[in-house]
Amino acid sequence: MATITQDIPNIEEIETAVAKLTPGQREVLIDRIREMNEEVVDPEVEAAWDTEIRRRIAEIDNGEVDLLDGEEMMTRIRAELGL
Repeated sequence: MATITQDIPNIEEIETAVAKLTPGQREVLIDRIREMNEEVVDPEVEAAWDTEIRRRIAEIDNGEVDLLDGEEMMTRIRAELGL
């Protein structure tokens, strides 16, 4: 089993190595680290969200809902919050 002090480079060594990367390489590294930290998604939850997204898109396509532009939405939210 690896320990921080024995088998894994210290944070300064990691920072030194990362500093040598190009901006594009750092972006790839950032994406990979984020992927490592993502929670495991329950397939049933993912399927339910896919169904909900399709339902909402259908409502928009069928004209069943009124869409607001971003500025109108923010105006309404601010009014509700008394800001």
